[in-house]
Amino acid sequence: MNTHDARLIQAAERLWTAQMRMQACAPVRDLVHTVDEAYAVQRLNVERMVAAGHRPVGCKIGLTSEAVQRQLGVDQQHPGSGVPDDVLHLLGHQ
Repeated sequence: MNTHDARLIQAAERLWTAQMRMQACAPVRDLVHTVDEAYAVQRLNVERMVAAGHRPVGCKIGLTSEAVQRQLGVDQQHPGSGVPDDVLHLLGHQ
């Protein structure tokens, strides 16, 4: 494993833990430096969901607000995988 991989795995773990605990976490911008790396982190967590027996069921788009894009220092919207209802239930969302 190289430093690049370790950073992305650490970012994925930080986000996964926050999602499972339903708590905010520190931003991962200290670990993720490019859009391609951000997509790699997202893939790691989608793969983790699939390994747990869940499957992506659609897509979503985030950062649609120009104000939020400015706040986060990005200049475009970002697509992601949709989460099935059973995973939302496991996370405590009814």
